[in-house]
Amino acid sequence: MRIRKMTANFGRLQEQVLELEPGLNVISGQNEAGKTTWAEFLLAMLYGVETRTRAKNGQLPIRTRFAPWDGTPMSGSVELEKDGTRILLERSSENGPLSSFRAKDAETGCDIPGLTAAGCGEFLIGAERAVYQRSGFFRQRQLAVSSDAQLEKRLSSLVTAGSEDYSYAELDARLRKLQSAIRHNQSGELPKAEGALLDTERRLSALEALRTKQNEILAELSACEAREETLRQTLAGIEAYNAMQRRERLRHAKEELQAAWEDREAWQAVCEELPSEGSLSALEVRLQLLQQQAQAAAEEASLDPILTPEPPDDPLFSNLTPKQIEEKAQTDAASAETLQQAVPMGAGRLLCRLIPALLLIAAGAVLLLRLSLPSWLPIKRIPYRDLIGWGLCGLGALIGLLAFLARIRSGRIARQKQFEAEALLAAYHAQSPKDILRQGALAKRRLETYREQKQLAARQTEERNHQALVLMEKQNALIRQAQSLEPSCDSLRKAAALIQDAAQARHALSLAARTQEEAQRLVSALEAQAGEEAEAEAADLGRFADCSKAETLSEHEKCLEQLTRLRSNADRLTGAIAQAGDAIALQAQREELTQQVDRLRARYRALELARTVLEQADREIRSRFAPILCQKASELFSRLTGGKYDRIDLDRDLFISVHPRGSTISRPIFFLSTGAQDLLYFSLRLAICDLVIPEAPIVLDDALVYLDDARAKQALQVLRDLGKTRQILLFTCHTREKRLLDEQ
Repeated sequence: MRIRKMTANFGRLQEQVLELEPGLNVISGQNEAGKTTWAEFLLAMLYGVETRTRAKNGQLPIRTRFAPWDGTPMSGSVELEKDGTRILLERSSENGPLSSFRAKDAETGCDIPGLTAAGCGEFLIGAERAVYQRSGFFRQRQLAVSSDAQLEKRLSSLVTAGSEDYSYAELDARLRKLQSAIRHNQSGELPKAEGALLDTERRLSALEALRTKQNEILAELSACEAREETLRQTLAGIEAYNAMQRRERLRHAKEELQAAWEDREAWQAVCEELPSEGSLSALEVRLQLLQQQAQAAAEEASLDPILTPEPPDDPLFSNLTPKQIEEKAQTDAASAETLQQAVPMGAGRLLCRLIPALLLIAAGAVLLLRLSLPSWLPIKRIPYRDLIGWGLCGLGALIGLLAFLARIRSGRIARQKQFEAEALLAAYHAQSPKDILRQGALAKRRLETYREQKQLAARQTEERNHQALVLMEKQNALIRQAQSLEPSCDSLRKAAALIQDAAQARHALSLAARTQEEAQRLVSALEAQAGEEAEAEAADLGRFADCSKAETLSEHEKCLEQLTRLRSNADRLTGAIAQAGDAIALQAQREELTQQVDRLRARYRALELARTVLEQADREIRSRFAPILCQKASELFSRLTGGKYDRIDLDRDLFISVHPRGSTISRPIFFLSTGAQDLLYFSLRLAICDLVIPEAPIVLDDALVYLDDARAKQALQVLRDLGKTRQILLFTCHTREKRLLDEQ
């Protein structure tokens, strides 16, 4: 197959045309000139655009990455020649990116039958998209060869009868899928069957355990029922023994009732001679009150009134009443304050205030005198200024003399007042007139306090004497009233003893009455109980004497609770056994599940054996086609490296190792440089192309970018030789490739 011309509206290509020649075509251009776009366009025209892919790891899908920049739908055409026929492929985007397809004869314009959009690439290239991308389509930085089922089929067909139906990966995947269907976590048939078998066995074990537990509970229930019957009989015996004891208590109670009646009658006879209970109570209350009052009066009499000592005689306030003391202190304080403040204003100070006024008056008088005198007097000839000056000087001298004399007089008066004030304060030992007032108030308060306490003590003494007389009269009245009980009573102590004896007699009568009533109630209750109980032999009831009714009742209640619990457990186990199912049906189900598990395990082992045989067969087949691929790739790689490496080894996962010439060991590809790795993948891809798609064009997008000039020259020579039998499209961003080709 040879491509003649491509017209593309794809990515940055807007109706651009690329014409190609047979053999090696070197298409060079700067970055973003559209080289990768032409390569992807050819692949899209042959195999279509995948619409199900999504953006992943920062890589956009083809439909998004190469959408036309001008916003128009994707479209294009490819004119090619195959087996002497010129074919024109046309694609447009009516229902999706490049979804509409047409293949026609370029000369006649007739559609080519059998050439469809889905099978176009496989028909023209001779391989599926995955095979072509892993062999004849060289992308930049994607030269590594990865394993693929379709590629594996192609390689396998080289050493078989030519059939491409065999793929170890696909068959092994099918066998693994069948194994997974049998045993995959909990969703496989075998885990489900094993789980069902385990569940059945568990149910059978649970059913057996329930039956064992039921038998144990039934035995315990029988023993508990027997114990309950024994306890019930014991309670009946205890009740009979208690009835006998109650009859004995009834006899003793009647005896105690008779004794209580006799005691009450005796006290009743004593109390008939005593005053009434109300009079006796009132008399007792009065006695207690008088005793308390007498005790309080004695305690109060033992306490002497506390008097404030009479204040000492103060010479300043001797024989004065509190009011007179206050008036004298206020008068002296006012006098001292007046003497301190009554210092006359100095004459000099007064004159100093009057000087301005006197000077103004003097100046005015001179002016008036000068104007009123006749003109022939000599004074008329004296200037006003001199006249006023002389007048003011004379007046100033006069005022100064008067101020000096006034100052001397006011100082003498002030010293006299100050001496009198100090003498008055010294008499009170005070620092200021306020101290005189405080001393007067203190002396007044002491005198008033003493007089008030003296009056209070006199009143208290008078009141105690009055209370003693009243108390004596009350005691005499009480003694006279107590003489009705005992004529010889002549003191308050004897009256108290008589009243206490009478009160005790009344209390004894009341106590005897209550005792009789309680004995009567007890007799009535015991008679009521004894009347309903049947008498039993004492010999039969003696064995219950040491039994405790409370403990027996407690044990009986616990026994009843245990009976209830055991019966409930027995019923629950009966229901659980019924719900667990039939044991015979469960045993039959267990046998059926056991057979199913055995069948599935045998099938799983058979599939495992099939995978083992398949792996052996695949290893044998690979041992046959691997040498063919390795031989071709080794020849190309040795040629590209100048004979530095003589052999390439390839395992079933296409993991590559190389053997340096003259070395005893091989090295993995990871030990090679980036350029050497590119050459190795380059050689392997070319060998695969030669074996799998011998007529398809080879597309290389910057595949030689990491090679140095020497090895790039060798790679171009290999491509030129291959171009003699097939078409090769080399897209590059350098001009080095054309220059190296021209040099050859």
